[in-house]
Amino acid sequence: MSTPTPRILFVDDDRNILQGLKRMLYSQRDQWEMHFATGSADALAALDQARYDMVVSDMRMPDLDGADLLSLIEKRSPSTIRIILSGYAEDNSILRTVAPAHQYMAKPCDPRSLIAILDRALALRRSLQNEGLRHLVTSLRNLPTPPAIFSELLRAIDSPTASAATVAEVIGRDVAMTAELMKMTNSAFFSTHSAVASPLQAVRLLGLETVRALLLSAGLFRQFSGSSATASLLDTINHFSLHLGMMAHSIAQDLSLDPQACTMAFSAGMLSHIGTLLLVDQMPHRVLQVQAHIKNGQTLEQAEQNNLGASYTELGAYLLGLWGFNKPILEAVMYQNHPDRCPAPAINILTCLHIAVGLAPEFPLFAPARADLPPEPYLNEAYLDSLALTPRLAKWRLRSQQTFMEGVA
Repeated sequence: MSTPTPRILFVDDDRNILQGLKRMLYSQRDQWEMHFATGSADALAALDQARYDMVVSDMRMPDLDGADLLSLIEKRSPSTIRIILSGYAEDNSILRTVAPAHQYMAKPCDPRSLIAILDRALALRRSLQNEGLRHLVTSLRNLPTPPAIFSELLRAIDSPTASAATVAEVIGRDVAMTAELMKMTNSAFFSTHSAVASPLQAVRLLGLETVRALLLSAGLFRQFSGSSATASLLDTINHFSLHLGMMAHSIAQDLSLDPQACTMAFSAGMLSHIGTLLLVDQMPHRVLQVQAHIKNGQTLEQAEQNNLGASYTELGAYLLGLWGFNKPILEAVMYQNHPDRCPAPAINILTCLHIAVGLAPEFPLFAPARADLPPEPYLNEAYLDSLALTPRLAKWRLRSQQTFMEGVA
């Protein structure tokens, strides 16, 4: 069965800019079905007539600007990928696009960069076959933060002694806030020379006042308000992810990766179960079904495929890719349990995360119910042998055990 040609709608009130986009993207005419709308009214009329996989909109337009347009599109067609492409960079404009836009790109944009970013977003869409799951992930605005951490962040940011380090330390213990803050700061709006790899880098880039605005008014962070049982699950995910991040960072240092890669290894560990967090928040009944199948003897992968049609790693990688995260973190999250499936095997942050995951205790939400069942996920011995890392596992295993014994998770 052939894959349908992706349909992309470009929106700008300036006809000259639209003509420039047409010329810029002419080479893609055989890969994409592209339509160009002059302003928001034309865009909404086009959306009434057809369904689009992606909308790329300018920010400043009369009557209805890009943020408002994308909010309407989000309601009409939640599974449509929504991107702002704008030459205006006022803080207020950026804050208004935080919720409805998946990514923010700055004009002028190099044609190759624009094509690469749009192509990657569309490729991710194709990689997740289940339409319901794609709809779930694409329609997601944010993820929940346990009440205790949310309150702690409020206190930290309002403290007379607040600093980037103290605020980032709190954010760095929460999967949702880590992902959402890095999503924003890795956008082209900030024009950084390298990817923002940690909450501390993100807070320093934004400044405390912007982080405060994101917390209080922009809707970037969301305090969980459900049952205490689910809140406990969120805490479990955060604690476990923190452990994985610390271990991945430590292993990266042992392997003499550069400081930026070590920082990215920590973030990859923190984000390794973002797919699980999404499921607990949006589909708790499916989590219960997966748990039931594991208790009946299925492996985690079997239970996921039977109940979801995708793994938590695929869901997490799809979300992070949609939010514009860089390739190393995407690959680490996607292939953490199967590093041999990564197209270019090498010692990198994926290696560090796989070892951290393989040496950690069973993830509590998906632990086998019977002692005779094999542990999951497991270390890929052939992969580690190919990198000559097997002799170093004993030291890392002891370090992982000590970390858990000290109460990190």
